[in-house]
Amino acid sequence: MLGRPSPVSKGEPSMDELAQNTHSLERPFVVADISGRYAYRFNGVAVDPSSLEPFYIVGVGFFAFDGKGGLTGQQTSSITQIGGAGAAQSVSVYTLSGTYTIAGDGTGTASVNFKGTMKGMIGSFAIMVVSPDKILMASTGGTDEVTGLPVDEVVSIEAIRQTTSGTV
Repeated sequence: MLGRPSPVSKGEPSMDELAQNTHSLERPFVVADISGRYAYRFNGVAVDPSSLEPFYIVGVGFFAFDGKGGLTGQQTSSITQIGGAGAAQSVSVYTLSGTYTIAGDGTGTASVNFKGTMKGMIGSFAIMVVSPDKILMASTGGTDEVTGLPVDEVVSIEAIRQTTSGTV
């Protein structure tokens, strides 16, 4: 039984207990489970496709998921070159539009078009639905809209459903 201490792990569930609970979803996820506005934060590393210089990138924003596979949103990001004499912080605001899919196991994909004060890009992401209130994402590729070159980027995102009630 999960939650009962095993003699070896001092309060943690045993491997057998964990194995018994690997498929504990009450029902499969569907696209409509991800609907509404989600606040998110992200960080990672990107390489400029023209100069091949590495940059650290962080930011916050929101996704508005329509429950039918479409998304819009906005983000503010801060980026700085990781090293060298050219290191300087730059802040940009982007509007977002795109699509997303969700499979029954909570995995999915998203394609997001970033239009901003710097240059735009189209990003691809893997999605993992933790619950209808929390989504994890990781970048899987991207294309610079100006140059058409691939964007080498490793970014992780944590998104949480927004609410005005103070509870999620």
